[in-house]
Amino acid sequence: MINTIFFDIDGTLLTIDKLSFHKEYSKRLCMYFSDMCSIDTMSGILKIGTMNMIKNDGSRSNKEAFTEHLRDIVGNDTDKYLERFDTFYMNEFNKLSIFGKEKVHMKESIEILKEKGYKLAIASNPMLPLEAMKHRVRWSGIDPANFDFISSFEDNNSTKASPLFYKEMISFMGKASAECLMVGDDIKEDMIASKVGVKTFLINEKDLSNSKTDVTIDYIGSTDKFLDFVKNLPSII
Repeated sequence: MINTIFFDIDGTLLTIDKLSFHKEYSKRLCMYFSDMCSIDTMSGILKIGTMNMIKNDGSRSNKEAFTEHLRDIVGNDTDKYLERFDTFYMNEFNKLSIFGKEKVHMKESIEILKEKGYKLAIASNPMLPLEAMKHRVRWSGIDPANFDFISSFEDNNSTKASPLFYKEMISFMGKASAECLMVGDDIKEDMIASKVGVKTFLINEKDLSNSKTDVTIDYIGSTDKFLDFVKNLPSII
């Protein structure tokens, strides 16, 4: 029986213009380091560091995978750069909340699931620090304290759309795959959880009857349909 539910953030808990958000995020982050390196240098650090995280085979944290390239570029100044990253995510990242908008039905769904005793986790692509992940959860109007675990580049050793990411999530929660449900809006990144035995709910309002995919989508519907689904789940307290 399902007793643990994983949630993606962007497009699932939060309405966000991903393209505009990432463009402004990259711009602000590069400018934040303008006294330490050129914009082109920081853009390169972000691009290759991100690729290192995507290729992570589970042998080290995503933060360590990112830092490997950073160290190659800045050498003995690595700690200074890491401190500057921390300051950015602590003080500046939250200003990007203007790109996000709450999803009322999802917010209500979280409240009901907590009341019914379900374990909840954020399973967003863990390529940002925990502090940034918490900010993004708050943009959805939901308190991060509602979640028993929040994916982050400090804790996770893999990224979406690798099945390894979902194996990690299951392990972090101390559950069996049959006890878990993944809720997300992306077939490739979220529904691939089915490859490791996790049930899936695709947040989608489009007709996918002619779509071809090799993953299993157990449930599909809009946010109001998900709310109805949650209301019909049994209490497990």
